[in-house]
Amino acid sequence: MFKKIKSLARNLQQIYFNLSGHNRFDVFVILANARTGSNLLRSLLDSHPDIKAYGEIFSLLKESSTEDIWSSHVESKKSKKIKWVGFKLFYNHPRDSSSPKIWDLIKANNSIKIIHLTREDILKMIVSKEVALKTKKYVQFDEKENTKTVSISPDKFLRKMDKFEKTKSKAEAAFTNHQTIHISYEDLVLNQEQTLQSVLSFLGANPLQKLSSAHKKQNPRHVRQIVDNYDELKESLADTKYASLFD
Repeated sequence: MFKKIKSLARNLQQIYFNLSGHNRFDVFVILANARTGSNLLRSLLDSHPDIKAYGEIFSLLKESSTEDIWSSHVESKKSKKIKWVGFKLFYNHPRDSSSPKIWDLIKANNSIKIIHLTREDILKMIVSKEVALKTKKYVQFDEKENTKTVSISPDKFLRKMDKFEKTKSKAEAAFTNHQTIHISYEDLVLNQEQTLQSVLSFLGANPLQKLSSAHKKQNPRHVRQIVDNYDELKESLADTKYASLFD
């Protein structure tokens, strides 16, 4: 019942915007890999009164086309106060199709600005994804500590790193003609206000606006406390380029 009421409210709101709103706004993309703080960044930007920031709207196309999703989200009319509209795009989107249409659509319009969010601690990024897959929990809004642990074989880790590096390189090459700001998860967490001011300035939004988010850090523990076979993994990868990821 609640979902039906919520859906009805959204439909009524869109009817109102179609009558009184506008769709003359600038577009931005939060380009990232999973587990890099993209939910935190999206929610912070979405709290700005002049910004509408969607989530992973192109993650799964399902029965929809890229054009339909773009039209119903990015190009749909919104409140007159909205001046910037954006969404999250992961390196592997869409996950249920080999269609490059969303990438081609963005590449064809170099007025779209790119916020490239990365994570310096790549090991923690990989581990965080494994924990999320195990717990089926991708966001956290409370202070409850996550005590789940995981095991990652050296071969599995190498496969994941190889895939990550290839998709990251491909994504970076796609938008070389676009204005891009590079920020890290670490800066977003440790120097949040300064980092956000840089992002707002990049977009052209009011840099004085205080932003907020209800998202909490999911895995604050050291990676050694999360990975059951940490020592085995460290030893197995000691002679690889990934050795420096381990303390």
